[in-house]
Amino acid sequence: MAYATITEHLLSLSELSAQYPSSRINIDEPSKSLGLTSTDAQRLLIQYGENKIAYHKTTMKKVKNALVKCIGKPIKNEFYSFPSPCHIIRDGNVVSISSVEVVPGDLVQLKTNDTVPADIRIIECNDNQLLTVYMMALTSKDSYPRYCTVNSTNEDIMETKNLCFAGFVVQEGQGLGLVVRTGLNTMLGRLVPLMAFNEN
Repeated sequence: MAYATITEHLLSLSELSAQYPSSRINIDEPSKSLGLTSTDAQRLLIQYGENKIAYHKTTMKKVKNALVKCIGKPIKNEFYSFPSPCHIIRDGNVVSISSVEVVPGDLVQLKTNDTVPADIRIIECNDNQLLTVYMMALTSKDSYPRYCTVNSTNEDIMETKNLCFAGFVVQEGQGLGLVVRTGLNTMLGRLVPLMAFNEN
């Protein structure tokens, strides 16, 4: 699938539900959402592919440097691939799956120490605020915090607070998010082919 610019942060919860009907979002109580059915999830996995980013070590160093420019802070830790498992709502139940099986439309539960497995639109969080930080900065005193909330705060996807990107880690709080991009279609994934192209 060709990358499409993220616009989900601009939508109200009811508009988001209409755009992702298969996710069966409960707009009144998002925590009671039913999520994708197993059948829909399998169809979407075939359509979008596995949620993973293949990269060469040299390429990843360039991606890391590009991310530093994006967030404006030093990053001192190594890059790690998305860990497994993660907790999602499927068929009305919370289940644990491998992060590579996460698809657009999945509803992901996030809590302290969880790594965000994909680009996610936050639809619910405790105290209306979820603190995240980019995972490569976890051991750095210069860690770059990002406070995520339910409501859109900016048209710019890098500035709005209701998006959480693949590779971020929840430092405190808990929440629920709708997966809007996976694999190479994530913000992180988009940097990999760009850096690889520049190597050639």
